[in-house]
Amino acid sequence: MLRGLRPARMEPLDIHLHDVQQVLHVDFAAWRWHVAEATPDAARAARFVMCSQVAWYMFAFAWGGGTTQISGMYLDRHFADRGTHPFMRLQEAIAVEALTIPRVSAWPRVAQFWWRKKTEIALRLNRRGIARPRALTRFVVPAFVTH
Repeated sequence: MLRGLRPARMEPLDIHLHDVQQVLHVDFAAWRWHVAEATPDAARAARFVMCSQVAWYMFAFAWGGGTTQISGMYLDRHFADRGTHPFMRLQEAIAVEALTIPRVSAWPRVAQFWWRKKTEIALRLNRRGIARPRALTRFVVPAFVTH
């Protein structure tokens, strides 16, 4: 899944941080980044436009890129002609890696987890939602109530 998404081969990423009027330049191949004042030319040349908080979140967490894409709190100026930036694809792949089973010794734990979720999954698949069993939904008179 991570094939072709090596940071050393990624094109640099420029983000215009519109709330602080700065441009964040990230060069994955050189493992360097720097922040500069946003001149009109640099701001126009940046591929992404977002606020500084969204940029921080995107780099702070493995799921940050996916959350940024889902929320739509950014603008990718070259999406129409270049498609998704490789960094965003890498972030998606890293976030999904949490769902993989790394070794055979983990299989019993994963099987136990899904076995415990079987009722919830069945109810969701039946489109009834999560519901309590019928026996528990009837009115039960507490023992301390006297008639």
